[in-house]
Amino acid sequence: VNNLFMIQVDVKNQELPMELKIVDNQNRESIKSLVLKPTATQQTVESTKKPSQKMKWGKYHALVIGNNEYADPKWTNLSNAVNDAKTVASVLEKKYGFETTLILNATRVQMLEAIESMRNKLTEDDNLLIYYAGHGQRDDANNRAYGVPVDSSAESSTNWIPRYQVTDHVNAMNTRHGLLVGDCCQAGLMTRAGGVQAIFVGVTA
Repeated sequence: VNNLFMIQVDVKNQELPMELKIVDNQNRESIKSLVLKPTATQQTVESTKKPSQKMKWGKYHALVIGNNEYADPKWTNLSNAVNDAKTVASVLEKKYGFETTLILNATRVQMLEAIESMRNKLTEDDNLLIYYAGHGQRDDANNRAYGVPVDSSAESSTNWIPRYQVTDHVNAMNTRHGLLVGDCCQAGLMTRAGGVQAIFVGVTA
């Protein structure tokens, strides 16, 4: 119409050479060479596009500890802690894809070394669950809960492991998520400490 026509061409943010062939009603031809260039708007849109990035969920790790047999005869040996720990480790690994580390009848040093090893290998994209089944003690005066390693004395708290010591270790790991679960006799506490969820469930021996 009126010797005007329009056509839309996507030039993909780069120059596009073209030849335009025009034929009139009498079949007379005319060929015009030209170069199409992107508009400023197209250039801006293309330059701001970034490749899509998949969120990194990281790996899921579990440290599972079960203590049944205590050296001090004043501690009653437990019958279910080891089996519970084995079951939890199996379920986490087989059904939920966790990389599990299982420690049974662990001393204080073994428990703390296992936690420290997690700190050395986990990254900020990883997730950690620590599960402890065994004897637990509660200090009502300070409102503190303790896990009891198998080499601990019933008369002294020297070898007991306070909850805050574990949460301090986990906080230092800078993992994406940290969860502590204590299936402990006489613990009876549920707290949040330093961003790490800590759940201590009171059970009977």
